[in-house]
Amino acid sequence: MKIRIYNHGSNTKKFRVNNADFSFVNAHKDKAIILNGNEILEFKDQFLKKAKLDLSNYKNDIDIHALSFRVVNRGIVTIFVVPMGTQVSVY
Repeated sequence: MKIRIYNHGSNTKKFRVNNADFSFVNAHKDKAIILNGNEILEFKDQFLKKAKLDLSNYKNDIDIHALSFRVVNRGIVTIFVVPMGTQVSVY
């Protein structure tokens, strides 16, 4: 399974695949990551709010769009999962 992760908010600082941490840097930007398909992805923002995604629910290649925003000193992390190649606009 291939996934691409897009970061739409500067507050989303890193993501975790099982127990390995990754940060959103140019090295991962717009590049596909190959996974087995049974991993748990976890996204964190600067307020340590989390969103989790169980990849065992998906069988095809996917794009994940992560965004984080701040509401009254609290963070909210949201992720959207779409088939790979689907255009998504975030306003």
